[in-house]
Amino acid sequence: MNARRLIMIAYLCFTFLSASAQKNVSPCPGTVWTNRVQRTVYLDTTIKHALSDTTLAEVLTKLVLDKKLTPYSTFDNRFTTKLSREQILEKISSHADNANQQEDPVTGSTNTRVIRHEYDYNTIRAYRLVEEWQYNVDEGKIDIQLLGISPVVDVYGDDGNYRGSVGMYWLKYDDAKDAITQFNTQHPKDNLNKLIWKSYCNGDAAPFNSGNIQTGMTSRTVVVQDTAEHYMKWRLENWEDSSLSEILLTNAEYGKIPAFDTGLNMFKNQLTKDYIRLLLHGERYYEFNFFDSRYFIVNDNITLNFNSGHLNLDCSSITIRTTTRDNKGNNNGIKSLMTFKYADIKPIINRYTMQHPFCNLPLELWRGYFTERE
Repeated sequence: MNARRLIMIAYLCFTFLSASAQKNVSPCPGTVWTNRVQRTVYLDTTIKHALSDTTLAEVLTKLVLDKKLTPYSTFDNRFTTKLSREQILEKISSHADNANQQEDPVTGSTNTRVIRHEYDYNTIRAYRLVEEWQYNVDEGKIDIQLLGISPVVDVYGDDGNYRGSVGMYWLKYDDAKDAITQFNTQHPKDNLNKLIWKSYCNGDAAPFNSGNIQTGMTSRTVVVQDTAEHYMKWRLENWEDSSLSEILLTNAEYGKIPAFDTGLNMFKNQLTKDYIRLLLHGERYYEFNFFDSRYFIVNDNITLNFNSGHLNLDCSSITIRTTTRDNKGNNNGIKSLMTFKYADIKPIINRYTMQHPFCNLPLELWRGYFTERE
């Protein structure tokens, strides 16, 4: 009898310790999503250059022709096929020659006159980048590594109509970064790093300090599908399931997680439970429609190191927005409700991500980063 009691006590202790340990473990540990993408950065076409000035494309191409940089084929973005000097010359000369047929009035013979033109590098107003993205879902962090850069040329048919744009060649970013930095210093108006920085910041007013290390904050709006809609379309969830916004707002209403004002003074004005109830339900208590609150503003701290070509997006906070309606239920616009520190709600998001693999904030955020990518 004593032996059975000891075994039962030991079993209960083991079960309690196991449950306690699992409670503190991230529900989806080690989840990392990766993707290699290409995107295009466009130069400022309003800048007027002097006739004697040069361009970054010309500098890079001359370094390639001098065999100081190694070019690769744009057939893929894996840098698998090197291009020869002759192949690069062919790319330039194919755009630089005009052949005219001329008839000799005396002999009647026809001669071909070839007129060579210098390649106009000013027509190159875009650069294509290839990047390796890694998204740590558990931590809300995205790491981006710049791998390659390619000048982009416009292609026209014999009829003069625009046919599209193609990359001239790939250069490994690690090989070309010193030449790019030197060019940016000498030509501040054509600073490619500044344009790359702005493209990452999604149009936000993140200052650029002309250095190799940039820091700032960027925001992106993500729309998360509600579970009822997913249930009707894909039968992924059941009718009684809760949306992520409902879980977060309900926890804030009962004081389980801190919520803050959506103003510019981030995290300085923490909202009280009474204020949150008033914000959600009004002076007359009514049932808040959580499915209207599917809009999330994801705020990231962003750091870009041009020396290493490495960029880090670290989620700092999330703001929930909701659709407002009039007395008749008509859409009356969208307003921000409250802001959460990402560190406070990370366990909730991780748990929800594990339970809703096709209906969650990290997935929609990840998709959103590539909607405007190539």
